[in-house]
Amino acid sequence: MPARQLAYLALKALNLVLATALSFGLVFALIRKLPESTYATFILVSAVGAYVLAVDLGFSSVVFTKVRKAFLDQRPEDARPIVVGAVAIYAGVIVVAQASFCGAMMLGLIPPDWRLTFGLYFLTVLLALPWNVIRATAAGLERFMLFESVEAVRRLAVVGLVFAMTRGLGFETYAWIVLALWAAAYAGVLSILVRVVGLPSSAADWNLRQVLAKNKGQAGAAGVFALCEVAVYNFPYVAIPLIFHDAGALVAFDVFYKITRFGASAYLVANEGLLPVQTRAIHAGDGRAIVRNIGLSLAISALPCLIGAVAVTAYGDSVFMLLLGDAARVPGYVRLCMAAVLAAMLFRAASGTLLLNTGKAGLLARVSLSEVAAMVLMTASVVAVGAAFSEFLLGYVAIFAAISLAYFLMLARLSRRMFRPAAVW
Repeated sequence: MPARQLAYLALKALNLVLATALSFGLVFALIRKLPESTYATFILVSAVGAYVLAVDLGFSSVVFTKVRKAFLDQRPEDARPIVVGAVAIYAGVIVVAQASFCGAMMLGLIPPDWRLTFGLYFLTVLLALPWNVIRATAAGLERFMLFESVEAVRRLAVVGLVFAMTRGLGFETYAWIVLALWAAAYAGVLSILVRVVGLPSSAADWNLRQVLAKNKGQAGAAGVFALCEVAVYNFPYVAIPLIFHDAGALVAFDVFYKITRFGASAYLVANEGLLPVQTRAIHAGDGRAIVRNIGLSLAISALPCLIGAVAVTAYGDSVFMLLLGDAARVPGYVRLCMAAVLAAMLFRAASGTLLLNTGKAGLLARVSLSEVAAMVLMTASVVAVGAAFSEFLLGYVAIFAAISLAYFLMLARLSRRMFRPAAVW
């Protein structure tokens, strides 16, 4: 593997470590800093933010595909309309979401003393939405080292702020500084990317209707798939309080979610890290190289899968006691479910990432719709028979694992014919 590719993988791995430290560090700091009811509000606000981020609906993968083709065709300026359009649309989404959240707070969603703090925190979450487009654009233009370097600096600074909260820094001050770091990151990356694709120079660059019309088929399929994925990952945040009325079950699922999302992020290190060489092979019609890199991505991803599974099963007591302190309530069956989902995600990530970024979102969308339907039926059955949280979680994991296997089998079945350049680009 070329040295630059190794460096890219190393940077992505560093960003994974920092993102994981940030996710669990916030739990560690805020569960000790905030009153229990306020911490529960933090969980719900974070979940709402995750739903807003889902507005991306896979469109960043469409941006990557278009930008990558333009770059490999040596016409990077052709990608300018879709990049400008995506950033403009997502900036509008942020304005609407933030205004809606502020309105909800004024109606009593958040206690008055915490409104400014949670309003600022919610905005820090939303700013990751257009950042997805910037990431996809940088990767497509082979400026991925720039992006990952800036991202590493930003995340390192935020992790430092989380540590500072354990030493007395206020949550509101934390949010203000994170906003400033976002502003610096955007300025740093955009200033470089503009040199490659150029500034918007004509009405066509701002024609959002034309951008959406040209990409509505692929964007629609990617949107269905992404919406189904978000629904599957996040609906228990709503279902558990309504069905079980147990704060402990919600805390257990929140830890389950964070551990399994760690797995998804870890696997993206290999799968996204290999996309530049994968797409070059696709552009050249080299199907053997694509298949070889699928095997390489699985081999690399197997390491964090093993580490995560061992950490939550063999050493779960120590890990969760360190993370949650006196609030540590993660039963053994939840830990086994975490390990099972980490294993299922290994294959889900390898197939989903490659299929999504090579124009096969339609296939993924059809399978993901069946997953949502199965989750709905399973949840309805739990309510009908009065099943316990443990049975709900086991049903959730069984469906998730089955669909993950279906994704990978679909990739294997299509591997010979899906990598023809004409079929992808």
